[in-house]
Amino acid sequence: MRTWIVGIALDFATRSAVEQGARACTEVDALCVDDYAAGWRLLLQRTDVAAAGVPALIIIDADAGAPAVSLISAVRAPTSLRRVPIVALVTAMPAGGLAPLYEAGINSAVPRPEQTSNLAKTMEQLLRYWLTFNEPAPETGSHAAPG
Repeated sequence: MRTWIVGIALDFATRSAVEQGARACTEVDALCVDDYAAGWRLLLQRTDVAAAGVPALIIIDADAGAPAVSLISAVRAPTSLRRVPIVALVTAMPAGGLAPLYEAGINSAVPRPEQTSNLAKTMEQLLRYWLTFNEPAPETGSHAAPG
């Protein structure tokens, strides 16, 4: 089964950078959609197909504020998507700061580089970290207290 990631509500340059970063990481497919509703439909459809499994990562443009927070909260509801890492891309500090995004369930907030030339490198580094170096959350149970 190939690894797949989802990009939601990304502008053209960011979408291209995510797709380029996915190509740099072997055996990774990037599925990008234009808006939050399409992202939710994609996540529900793909995860219903047993062979597809769940995405390894969700990258979401969080600049829209409340709609992004609503989608993140829905993904974190009791579903098979609960443990999927979510990275929020931000251009500027959102109203209310990053707290609403973290409370909704993101794992990381990453500033979008101002220069498009840095975007592809940033996305490749982000994907390599989350797909290669990050240790995912355990499937079941809770962490044992240190002895």
